[in-house]
Amino acid sequence: MEDSKLLSVRNLRVIFRTYRGIVKALNGVNFEIGREEFVGIVGETGCGKSVTALSIMRLIQQPGEIIDGEIIFDGTDLLKLSEDDMRKVRGKEIAMIFQEPKVSLNPVLKVGTQLKEAVSIADGIPQKSREAEEKVMDILDAVGLPDPKGLMNKYPHELSGGMAQRVMIAMGLLKKPKLLIADEPTSALDVTIQAQILNLIKDLVSKFRTSVLFITHDLGVVAEYSDRVVIMYAGNVVEIGDVYTIFRNPVHPYTKGLLNAVPRIGQREPLETIPGIVPDLVHPPSGCRFHPRCSKAMEVCSKEFPEMVEVEKDHFVACHLFTRGEKNG
Repeated sequence: MEDSKLLSVRNLRVIFRTYRGIVKALNGVNFEIGREEFVGIVGETGCGKSVTALSIMRLIQQPGEIIDGEIIFDGTDLLKLSEDDMRKVRGKEIAMIFQEPKVSLNPVLKVGTQLKEAVSIADGIPQKSREAEEKVMDILDAVGLPDPKGLMNKYPHELSGGMAQRVMIAMGLLKKPKLLIADEPTSALDVTIQAQILNLIKDLVSKFRTSVLFITHDLGVVAEYSDRVVIMYAGNVVEIGDVYTIFRNPVHPYTKGLLNAVPRIGQREPLETIPGIVPDLVHPPSGCRFHPRCSKAMEVCSKEFPEMVEVEKDHFVACHLFTRGEKNG
């Protein structure tokens, strides 16, 4: 029987060696993604969302280092693969869309040349063949770009931001990967184009039966598109649940703080804020990393790291309010 879990990240720890000291970027991250599931990762800037994505792709480079954990993808621990074997996974099994599409495209090569090169690498088809050109035109049409043939003769600087991101999505989906990682793919686009790109990704996920790991700080996007949500804070996962549960019944103080900071139509009261600042991960707080900013902090919070516990079916939280039997405190 096929495992329903496509990806399992277990106890992932990543550090960066800097002149200031060792940055403890990921501190034992755990989460799973099911087959054909859309999972959103949410958190403040610097919480480790992008580092998690780069770790899955095995793109962490010096001064960064993955020091512990497992990344089980379709039954294989990616951290145990040789670099040659990992290259076969990237693009073919797991694809990634980055935040700045025009930075990801080579500025001196035409769009068609870059896409045909991707086809050639993925399928072993000669880059200049008619078959490669047809595959590229088909995928450009699939992502909703008009005049695919004309677009292939354009350079990246001739594309709008939305067109460039559609090209990157096309490149990511050329091999119909099992997992698509999208690292804030709409943050550089205006609001109307954001909605188009997000709807496109959702439609293509259904069409190609691909799972998605969507990294964002926008809770509205998460509410609209995600099946499940992973909340991260300072290199830790603090809460996991399906999207309806997280928005209906958030239990971690940090999750509640994020949701209370979202403006609502007709709201006249000042927005609530989370006091304090994101911790320095060279010298992170002891115990729960959120405790210096938490209104519910107890003595144990500064001493012991909270274990992840299930508070209701498929709803998990890492908080001493629940491990110590003081629920909803």
